Amino acid sequence: MGQISIVEHFSQGQVVLDVRSPIEFNHGHIPHAKNLPLFTDEERKIVGTTYKKLGKRLAIEKGLELVSFPRILQEIRKLELPQKLTIYCARGGMRSSSMAWLLFLLGYEVLTIEGGYKSFRNWALEQFSRPYHLLVLGGETGSGKTKLLKRLDIDGEQVIDLEELAHHRGSVFGGMDGQPTQEQFENHLARLLAKTSDGVIWVEDESERIGSLTVPRFFFQQMRAARMIVLQVPHELRVRQCLDEYLALGNKELSIAIHRLQKRLGGLETKRALEALEQNQFETCCEILLRYYDKKYRYGISLKTQEKIIFLPTQNMGIEETLVKLKTLY
Repeated sequence: MGQISIVEHFSQGQVVLDVRSPIEFNHGHIPHAKNLPLFTDEERKIVGTTYKKLGKRLAIEKGLELVSFPRILQEIRKLELPQKLTIYCARGGMRSSSMAWLLFLLGYEVLTIEGGYKSFRNWALEQFSRPYHLLVLGGETGSGKTKLLKRLDIDGEQVIDLEELAHHRGSVFGGMDGQPTQEQFENHLARLLAKTSDGVIWVEDESERIGSLTVPRFFFQQMRAARMIVLQVPHELRVRQCLDEYLALGNKELSIAIHRLQKRLGGLETKRALEALEQNQFETCCEILLRYYDKKYRYGISLKTQEKIIFLPTQNMGIEETLVKLKTLY
């Protein structure tokens, strides 16, 4: 048994166990960590209350009374853990050292992370203030930005897909899959940024908020200051791409999404969009929504520093030609 810093842990790439309670883990954890809680949520609450009212020693005694070794052993068997492990708790204290001792007795080689999850969070927040060479990919709704980002990623380019990290599809259809907590969103973003080199990093043009989540301030400021390539895609193609992407969701989900826009879309346009959807006039419905989003996007573009914007017409250009052209612009 021994200790390791968060940076050393990432360089070794061992399986990492979070021994905090499920509620702590679900609020935020080191990306790809597995949860092996020493206490349940209720047990942790009892131990914490005992510590505050009666002191450390009695809290430890209460913890020893509550901990369920059979439950923990069952969880260890389910996880099918490798021989070498890294574990952490909230601050690298008693929970991680206790679980390290138990795992050591079972024959595992265990390291604990110095400072626990708190040290990871400090490290994560530092990543957002580092300077990055960002290149922002913009374009009106239906321009195929996400598809292009995925192709750039496949081609070996450095890509950060913020919508994917946020579990948000963008525009009116965002958030249908449920979003992570703000803290977990930041954790995943920080881990991806730490893996990048000094070269160009592609990101999609986003507002500061993606659904219920907020892009970390210092990183968002870098996005705002970066060069932007704006795809100019024919309107008809944007309509087709929107239809291809969202028709599979079904009328019920689309109706819920349109209702969420009612205050911004206006009562009349909302009514027209819903009527078109009910009559399976999907193109008409899409046209109504695009008018709103196009107006909103053009206003946003007008606020940006125009000298940093490159407009890329894609008329008669397929995805391969567009990719080639994009790679010549940086």
